[in-house]
Amino acid sequence: MTGGLAYGHVSYLAQTFFNPVASYPAAFSKMETGWTVGGGAEWALNQNWSLKLEYLYYKLGTETATAQRAPVVTPPFQMQYIWQTTAQIARVGVNYRFGGPVVANY
Repeated sequence: MTGGLAYGHVSYLAQTFFNPVASYPAAFSKMETGWTVGGGAEWALNQNWSLKLEYLYYKLGTETATAQRAPVVTPPFQMQYIWQTTAQIARVGVNYRFGGPVVANY
């Protein structure tokens, strides 16, 4: 089991078009912080080989942006964008351990 702080640089980009009248662009990037939780298991097949399975979920928060009509600002015509930065990661792996057991000879 694992859990803790998560962080990363994210970029957000959105644009809605109402052709040919208007477009509503929004774009920015920033460092986000959040949390992560996950777990995994590993099974030994024999002395040298094992299989593993891991799962990780992270959430870096929610961002919003309000876009004005481009190129002319004309309230109250605005578009609000909402981004939720989350991900789920699953990994499957095969491991090989080199060498055999260490045996002490006295």
